[in-house]
Amino acid sequence: MLLKRVCVALAAVTVLLVVGSHDGTASSPDKIAFESNRDGILQIYVMNSDGSDIIRLTNRPGESMSAAFSPDGRKIAFRSNRGGTDQIYIMSADGSHVIRLTNPPLAAGEPAFSPDGRRIVFTGNHNGELQIYVMHTDGSSVTRLTRSSEASGSPAFSPDGGKIAFQSGRYEHEQIYVMNADGSHVTRLTSAPGASIGPVFSPDGRSIAFTSSRDGDLQIYMMTVDGSHVVRLTNPPGISVSPTFNPDGRKIAFTHGYYGSGQVIIMNVDGSNIVPLTNPPGGSYFPKFGPKVAGD
Repeated sequence: MLLKRVCVALAAVTVLLVVGSHDGTASSPDKIAFESNRDGILQIYVMNSDGSDIIRLTNRPGESMSAAFSPDGRKIAFRSNRGGTDQIYIMSADGSHVIRLTNPPLAAGEPAFSPDGRRIVFTGNHNGELQIYVMHTDGSSVTRLTRSSEASGSPAFSPDGGKIAFQSGRYEHEQIYVMNADGSHVTRLTSAPGASIGPVFSPDGRSIAFTSSRDGDLQIYMMTVDGSHVVRLTNPPGISVSPTFNPDGRKIAFTHGYYGSGQVIIMNVDGSNIVPLTNPPGGSYFPKFGPKVAGD
């Protein structure tokens, strides 16, 4: 099934952008952390936002993926199977000082930091049951947030840290929900035919970008946080998945293409001015913007 294949790919790939200031003050170069199999196995890389200066951050053994920067830009949380099972690790933004945060029997992935940098929300798999958990950034106080009979994943904090958006369901029936950060008051936001997955809040907290197959092929859409005013941003040919806003909300980066050959793309928030950032060899996937980092 098309969506099932893409959901598997979604679980295996992520991309990140760190955008600098545009108000005339000094800023560090815009950066994107992403995962790629350009060297034969999925690892995490970083590049400038124009696609230049690609640097590999992780190395074998195993695959590393699902990179997420901390709010201060100094740390990256990620998923890796280097220890034999999928677990969440954290490292310095240059790839050094790697520490494992989660442990079996829980398998873990899709980490995302809270805006205050004190918590990480993630998808956990216990005995084949996919649900959403949260923990402190040192790996302590692991707490399960969702208890649905359906699989839940792809969690993302709202900018104020009070809400978590996520997807829940089974493949073609997955839809987007939002809940309080403690797991209470779960509300369904999407209900159109097809699946809706991979939600992410805009920096101002007013909108959510997501991927949906409601019109056939998987494409990127945006809606208000109450699920209304849905607008499609991308169009065929090919699928577009995994949107993420830059810090000022003016750009969206995403993956275009199937797992194995997809590449990182950037566009204006209205869907215009589409520019590819990566090229073969291999595929490069799943953008996540990081914080603005002021220069000296």
